[in-house]
Amino acid sequence: MTIALETTQPIAVRRIMLIDDDPFVRDVALTALSVVPGVTVQAWSSGAEGLAALEGFAPELILLDVVMPGMDGYATWAHVAKRSGKPPRLIFLTGRDDDDTRDKAVALGAAGVIVKPFNPAAFAAAVLGVAHAAATREAKVDAVAQSFAASLPATCGMIAAAWEAMADAWNADAAEVLLAAVHRIAGVAAMFRFHQLGEAADRAEGLLRTALAQSGRRDCAEHAGLESAVMAVIEEGRKAAGITSNEATLSRVV
Repeated sequence: MTIALETTQPIAVRRIMLIDDDPFVRDVALTALSVVPGVTVQAWSSGAEGLAALEGFAPELILLDVVMPGMDGYATWAHVAKRSGKPPRLIFLTGRDDDDTRDKAVALGAAGVIVKPFNPAAFAAAVLGVAHAAATREAKVDAVAQSFAASLPATCGMIAAAWEAMADAWNADAAEVLLAAVHRIAGVAAMFRFHQLGEAADRAEGLLRTALAQSGRRDCAEHAGLESAVMAVIEEGRKAAGITSNEATLSRVV
């Protein structure tokens, strides 16, 4: 069932997918959302049906029931989250109003939780309120992510210089500078969806800590992948910042 409404009113979301196995919940939710101008809502009775329609509908927000026969809401969302590109915003619909349910929703990246039974008269406002708050929050996070990305060229330059200082012999001071830089990246990159950069920095940090614990002995087995790990951080950092390896020469220690 689809409800489409025309308007030029700016709102946080314009395509909402509702997945709930209860036909009465679907009818009430669709009726409540029908008062929102400029929004198209599609309702489906199972996770499998919703997933089949996901690519064609391209929702900006999914209202997803947690407890459903067969594929529950958590399993359905796992399939959505695996898809490439930025996932839609998510609001779970659930009859469980407890901390564990809300904590799990947050852990899965949900923008919010709406507890059933809900007030039909307040449902649309609740959905749009959560969506607006999520959009505002995402805009602020995106601004921080852009600031982080803008700092990466300088950080990569610092990493390259520190590694170059270790070209002829182990340099504990340079290693500490290098460790601080990759530790900083490892701690925040994944928050901004720079997953490959975060993984590279995490690996380099582990190898550097091992090397420092070994007093910098360059012949120890743990050093085997250190150079490639550091180079990977520089390469992924420049990719995240929009710089290709052709635009800058990576330092290399033989």
